[in-house]
Amino acid sequence: MLVGTGVAANDVLSNALVELLRYPPERLKDSWEGLATTIARNRAIDAVRASQAGLRGTDHRSPLELVSGNAERQSPDGETEPPLLEAVPSTWGDPEAEYLATEVTLELRDLARAILSDREREVFFAIHYDGFSRREVGKQLDITGQRVGQIYNAACRRLEAHMNYPYETDRPSERGN
Repeated sequence: MLVGTGVAANDVLSNALVELLRYPPERLKDSWEGLATTIARNRAIDAVRASQAGLRGTDHRSPLELVSGNAERQSPDGETEPPLLEAVPSTWGDPEAEYLATEVTLELRDLARAILSDREREVFFAIHYDGFSRREVGKQLDITGQRVGQIYNAACRRLEAHMNYPYETDRPSERGN
């Protein structure tokens, strides 16, 4: 159940799947996964809004009464505020772009695991994924920051030279020196 709606999540997902199956392939921008995420999220929001359509706004409620996320609200100074569902900023970016970025990150991770030596992998993951500086990695491994940089650069060159390298332009950025 979607919280507070009385609507089964399976119903929302079934409706989203039907909509996805009806979507014309020629209109697809990037990926089916991103489109599916967008459709499912929008159907869930529609279900929440539909379930709250009959609820009263905040100006007519007792302190413990459920209120509609779609009703306009009154601020303490008497100003009209937008409905809660519009006032809360969306934490979702473009789901297709997020999906594609995640896929590239996973491809790079898998490639690094497959072709880098243990030391190169340790340095690469510490800098690229964990966000440590060269100096911090050097202290962990009991080597100089300069040597860490040499190992990291060699790892990046090996990754970039591989035919399955997922980035089309420059190497991934690193934090700190």
